[in-house]
This record gives sequence, C-alpha cells and structure tokens, in this order.
Amino acid sequence: MLQKQEPALGIMKTNDWGDTKVYSVACGCGTTDHNHIVWVTADDCGVNVQIYADVTTKFWDTTIEPRYDIDNWWLQRLDWFWKGLVNGLVNRLKLTWSLWINGCLEKEATICLTEQQAYNYSNALMCAIDDVQEFKKNYKEKTKE
Repeated sequence: MLQKQEPALGIMKTNDWGDTKVYSVACGCGTTDHNHIVWVTADDCGVNVQIYADVTTKFWDTTIEPRYDIDNWWLQRLDWFWKGLVNGLVNRLKLTWSLWINGCLEKEATICLTEQQAYNYSNALMCAIDDVQEFKKNYKEKTKE
C-alpha cells in the first residue's frame, strides 16, 4: 500500500506564493531533460495546472535508411553522416510545415515514474489545489473587509 511521503520521492516544491505553487517532478530515468515543471495556480475561473516539459523532434524517424554493412570504416561514417543530415533536415521541414499549414505542433513528453513517485505526484497536485483554493478564499474574505 502506497503512503503519502514528506518529503516526497521524485517531487520537489520549488516555490509557493500562496495562490501559486510550483513543483519539479523528476523523471525516473535520471535524465533532467525529461523532468516536468508543474505550476498550480488559483484564479477567477478555478485552478490552472500548467506543465512545462522539454520535447524533441522525431529524431528516430528516417526518410533514408542508413546502411550498416559497409566494410570501410570511413565510408560507413560518411554514409551515416550524410543520411543523418538529410533525415534531420526532412524531420525539421515536416515540423515547420505542420506549423505553417496547421498552425500547431503535435508533440509529446513522457516522464517515467515509479508507483510511489506517481502517487506523490498526484498527492502533490491534490494538496496544491486545496492550498491555492484556501488561499483564494481567505484572500477574498480579507478584501471584503
């Protein structure tokens, strides 16, 4: 059975301004590029949750497949180099084409969490929502006086 942790594994509160709380959520793989920054903010419409994450292009997508059977070391590297340049250029063109034609980009970011980290993440969101709503309620009561 998972238990609430304080301090929470994989979750770090980085700022607290009463109506806004900011958390850093660490990816289980250890790569800081995969971390999420989560902002929970109270406003007139309710509670906003913003997640900031680094996303990448589909660098693994290939238009021209590289060869792996060339016996000459230099020619093998040359084949990988020029095909890597072409594939990178095509991926970037596809990305900008979608931006120019559709006006938006479709990207995804994944974060790997243990069960405990996922529980801590959800618990941090629930607590932050309660805290910012309470702050907002108290602030409204003080301004009415």
